[in-house]
Amino acid sequence: MFPAADFAPGTRLCLRAGFFFPLIVAAMLLPAAAQAQITYIGTAANQNLGSLAIGATSAASTFSFSVAAGTTLGSIGVLTQGAPNLDFTNSTGSTCTAETYGSTTTCTVKVTFKPRFAGERYGAVVFFSEANNTATVLGSVLIYGIGAGAEVVFSPGPVSTLGGGF
Repeated sequence: MFPAADFAPGTRLCLRAGFFFPLIVAAMLLPAAAQAQITYIGTAANQNLGSLAIGATSAASTFSFSVAAGTTLGSIGVLTQGAPNLDFTNSTGSTCTAETYGSTTTCTVKVTFKPRFAGERYGAVVFFSEANNTATVLGSVLIYGIGAGAEVVFSPGPVSTLGGGF
């Protein structure tokens, strides 16, 4: 369990089923001190990277973040349903880096989308306090896109009777 003292007054826990569920829980369970360290500077909590043909690569989308002074950033994960380097990847030109920030800084993470399968694809840009996407989550933004392409559907064949009276 999480001690109530770890959360800011008025913090609510809302559990919801769906693809974002593990990411939503991770973001909502951050201690109050960790929530303010890295903040997404954007207009929406979830960022849509659009619809793209399976296997095609999008142009890089830029996400801006504010990093508080004194924050030690261990790693940045661009994740697809919790796993790195699948449909969403960190692109060249990102300015957020793993370091200790001496002053409040604005930096960017550039993300490309290359859907591997048809349908909705969910992920996140997540900032961790340790290397290799481990330890405390310092900040995040949810991302999603749609893989466009054909899907194969198998229909059941006809049912045949091979005789009777057995």
